[in-house]
Amino acid sequence: MQQLSDSCKNILIKEVIQLMIAKLNGNQSNFSTQIKADIKKTFWELESWNPNSLWVLSNTMEIYDFDDLEGLVNSVFHKFNDFDDYDDEVIKLLATITLNYLEICLSQDNINEQEVNRTKNYLNKLPSTSTVAFEKVKGNYFLALHHSDYKIAEKIKKILS
Repeated sequence: MQQLSDSCKNILIKEVIQLMIAKLNGNQSNFSTQIKADIKKTFWELESWNPNSLWVLSNTMEIYDFDDLEGLVNSVFHKFNDFDDYDDEVIKLLATITLNYLEICLSQDNINEQEVNRTKNYLNKLPSTSTVAFEKVKGNYFLALHHSDYKIAEKIKKILS
C-alpha cells in the first residue's frame, strides 16, 4: 500500500491510502488531524456523488463524528435509490458504506435505533446479488447480535466462515 501511495498523483487518494495504512497498522488514533480535515473538506465541497466520492467515503467513515457521518450517509441513501441505474461497482460501494455505517451505528454508546432501522432498510433494498452478498449477510449478523438473536447470529457466523 505504501508503494501505491508513493506512486499516486491524486492527493486525496494518497491521503485515503495513508489513512488505510494507519488503520492496518493500528495507528489510526495518531493519524494527522490535518489530513482528516482535508478529507472531510472534500465532502463539504462535493457537488454530486460519484463512484470516486463513494469510494473515499467508504474508506474514511471512522474519521467523522457520528452526527456528521449521519448526514453524509443519509445523503447517499437519498441519492442512490433506483439500483437498476447503477453498475456493480457502485452497488458494491453502497453496500460497503451501508455495512460500515451499520457497524458504526451499533458501536455508539447511545444507539440511535432510528438510524439502525434506516440502515437495515437500505441494506435490505440493495439488490440480492453475489456482488453484495457478503455485506448483506454480515449486516444481518450484526443485526442479529444487536437484537440478541444468538441462534441466528451463530448460523450466520457459520455461513460467513
